[in-house]
Formats: sequence, C-alpha cells, structure tokens
Amino acid sequence: MGRWKDKFKGRFLLALVSGVMAVSVADYKYDLFNKTQDRNLPEISIKESPILKPSDDFLLKTEKDMMPDLDLYFEHHDNFFSKVENDIIHEFLYDLDLNDLFDQTKSKQELINEVNLPGIDRLMKEMGKLGEKVNPTNLVELINDEMYKSDTPANEFLKNFPRTLNGTRKIEKYPVEGSKKCLIFIPQIHYGESKFVKVYDKYSREDQELKHKYINKCQKDINSILGQFIEEYGLSSIYDEAKIKDSSEIEAANQYTYPLRSLAQRDYISFPWLDHGINLLLLELLLENGADSSSILKQINDLNEEEQTFFESFRYIPGGQYPYVFDGKLEQLPGVHSNLNSVTFDVINSRNIELIQDFAQDRREFFVLDSCSKGKELYPVVIFGGIHDFKDNIQVWNKYHPDKKYSFIVVEPESFAEGLIKIVQISGDKY
Repeated sequence: MGRWKDKFKGRFLLALVSGVMAVSVADYKYDLFNKTQDRNLPEISIKESPILKPSDDFLLKTEKDMMPDLDLYFEHHDNFFSKVENDIIHEFLYDLDLNDLFDQTKSKQELINEVNLPGIDRLMKEMGKLGEKVNPTNLVELINDEMYKSDTPANEFLKNFPRTLNGTRKIEKYPVEGSKKCLIFIPQIHYGESKFVKVYDKYSREDQELKHKYINKCQKDINSILGQFIEEYGLSSIYDEAKIKDSSEIEAANQYTYPLRSLAQRDYISFPWLDHGINLLLLELLLENGADSSSILKQINDLNEEEQTFFESFRYIPGGQYPYVFDGKLEQLPGVHSNLNSVTFDVINSRNIELIQDFAQDRREFFVLDSCSKGKELYPVVIFGGIHDFKDNIQVWNKYHPDKKYSFIVVEPESFAEGLIKIVQISGDKY
C-alpha cells in the first residue's frame, strides 16, 4: 500500500504544482484521440468482455494501411480503455496470425516502385550480377597498423585511429586502396520497439527488464564512444537509423521520450520514493500520463544527483546519442529514407527472408553509403542495428564508384555482443 500512497501524494503535488500543464496534457491527448477516431476505419470483431459491457472506445478499428501506425493508435487509446478491455484486446491480437494483417500480394517489382530510389536499385542489380564474388570476407582486416602505408587522407585516418576506446570491446579496420572516405560503423542494440510491442509482451517481467538493461547498457557505451569522438576528433554529426529522410519531421525530443513513455505506461519504469524530494515520482507520473516531451525533459534535468543515479537505468534506452543532440553537439543526419522505411516494415512482417535481406538490409545499407558520399565528412559515423553488415555493400559501391571509395572501421560497443546474444535467447528478436 505504501507505493500507492506515495503515488497519491505525488499526484496531489503534481496537481498543485502543474495544474495548467495537466490541463494542457489532457487537451493534447484529447486532440490526438479525436484524430484517431476521425480515421473512419472499419471495425473488426473482438469478443466482448465477460466481466463488463465494453465502452464505446473498446471497438478496435483497423485496416491494412493503418497497421504501421498501430503503436500510435494504442498509445493514445490505452488510457481510454479499462484494464480488462486492454487485456482482451492484447490477447486477441496475440492470437492473430500477423501475416493476415498485411498485404502479401505485392510483387518485388511493386515494392521497388514504391521505394522509388533508382540509384539504389541500380546498385542492387549490380550486386546481383556479381553474385558470389561479393563476400564480406573479401575486405581484408588490417592487423598491423605500423606496417600499413596509407595512400589517402581517409586511409591515414584509418591507420591512426586508436585500437582501444572507453566503452568498446573491439575495433576492426578495413583499408581500401584509393578510398576517399572512411566509414565508421557503430553497431547497436536499440529499443526500436515493434509496432506490435504491446501484443508481444508475452515474456516475463524479468525477461523484459533484462532486455531493457542490455539495451541501456549498450547505448551507454555508445554515449561514451561518441563523447570521445566529439572530444578527440571534433565529431559534429552522425548518420542515424532513427532519423528518416523525407518523412514528417519528428523532433529529437519526441524520439527520445516516446520509448520512456511507452515503458512507463506498461509499468516497466518504476522509481522509488526518496526521502529528499519527489522529482522521480513526478517524472514517472509525467511519463505514465503521456506528458509533452518538453515537460518530461525539463523534469529529467531537475533530478538531483541521487535521483539521477536511479534514472541511469533508463536514461540511454532511447539512444546514447540524444544527450549530445540536445546539447547541440551532434546533428542527426538521415540514415533511412521514408519510402524505404515503410516498405521495410511490411517485408519484415511478411517473414520473407529474401525480401528482408533485400529491403530491410541491403537497400538501407546502400542508402547510407549514398548519403555519406554526399556529405563533407572524411569519416562519416553511422549508428545502425547490429544485424547490418556493410562490408559486402562497400565492395559493390567501391567497384561502381571508384572515385568515391570507402575504407571501413567497425567500433563495437563493449556490451553489444553479450547483450545481443542474451536478447536473442530471450525473445528471438533481431536487432
């Protein structure tokens, strides 16, 4: 009961201190709720609750074209459903064959037309022509830095790049003769929650918390690595998988706070009641009630030293780059195109291995190489999920762009490998 008493105190104080803000949040949520109601989506049948009569909001409305936004739908409807209604909805969706929710009739050519990136399509065709000649092992790793004679500024950078950094497990170097740039790839375990994250909450709380722990740990390593890049090399931008080109712009603050709100609303973020202050509890309430991002970030900044210590367990889950983005030290450059991102989501849920390799991996990796080639950076830094492997794409790119060749460095976070293995063992998720 003590926990609920604390929450009652917190809510009372929150109302006193932030009454205006609470009204603003309510208006904001109501507007978003109305937007989802305005979709005019057809109803699908869901067994009614045996305990109570469903409320008007209980009918889950959906269609194939709306599925990519299902997480948004849930985010703004969960607070309007009763707990029993939510449980029934989630159980219903859990039992669905998710393949039935997507259009499986599109041909590969139709998907290519939908992506509409001719330059990337040409690279994919060339990759197909090369066939087995393209192999990640064709890039030869540099073992002895001192013996290597660099021939370009990019390769000189590669040669002098340190073999150890705080927060890393290993650093691999792959020089390429005549390279114009040196691509630095930081593989990550990211939150990147499934659009059906609420449906897939089928794992135990212990497993879920372990996943969050490893994601936070890996992203904290990335935060440390980026800090050293900024300090030692004047890094000012990153190509980020979380940044989508040509899509409706989502502010970094919203990208950061969304995972925290989602976790809090599913009761995976729970802070202790401290003797000296209630800032953590107020933060938890703001997250649970879907407050706006600026209010959440302000509350995070208001945490005292002791409270910051507790928040460390969650701070980096959205991404280790965000503290530097908020400070203006790093600019997020798009690592994904909106058309490609939309198709990628569909093919992943189709479970077609060939299409997943094509659209979710190779085309996205070529898009990154194309984007980086247009930038001014000698050593573009790319943060992408650890399932990606750029070595084969770099070989194809270098063959058909001899004046824009890449050398390659992989900077692996210290906790990446262990965390990835643990998470795959727990859930079979692919990052």
